[in-house]
Amino acid sequence: MSRVASRPRKHRVLPTSLGNVLRAAEDHPFYRYGISGVRGWPLLWMCLPPHARAAIDTARQDLDRGVEWFSWAALVALWAILLPGWWPLLAVVLAIVLTCICYSRLLGLAQTFALLFRSAYDLYRFDLYAQLRLCPPASPFLEWNAARTQDSPINAVMFSLPPDSRQTFLHAPSKDESPEDEPPEAESV
Repeated sequence: MSRVASRPRKHRVLPTSLGNVLRAAEDHPFYRYGISGVRGWPLLWMCLPPHARAAIDTARQDLDRGVEWFSWAALVALWAILLPGWWPLLAVVLAIVLTCICYSRLLGLAQTFALLFRSAYDLYRFDLYAQLRLCPPASPFLEWNAARTQDSPINAVMFSLPPDSRQTFLHAPSKDESPEDEPPEAESV
């Protein structure tokens, strides 16, 4: 993943590399499509196909496991520092090295999860529009402009904003209407 994709905008920078990777991922849908990444995630999750959910679940579990390893390594390092005598010095050095290795691995796991998070919005945001019965933007420029002006209809739904007079809903066919691509059922004699 590129360095640009791992860093949030200047006013959103966090003190750790791990936080910056995750923040950049959650900001991506907002700055690109005008959709709040954090508030939109539960809605988008419901629209994801099973294979996408499985990939994201696996990446999230790996990230959680990486956090556990890092936490344990840091705790062992702190515990070794508190031991009396000179022999725990070796344990301290080993624990610090292990902590650094775990953090490096954790960054890689976070980048994988962040890439999948961003990709979910890139690939399935139109499914979200369809499920919310909202008209998607007609062109990439209009989508980008909605992001720039913070005028996305999905954000209006997520943040319970008053409806925009330009916002329209797409309606599903009623039960008595048959879809045009299916032939009508034959009557039984």
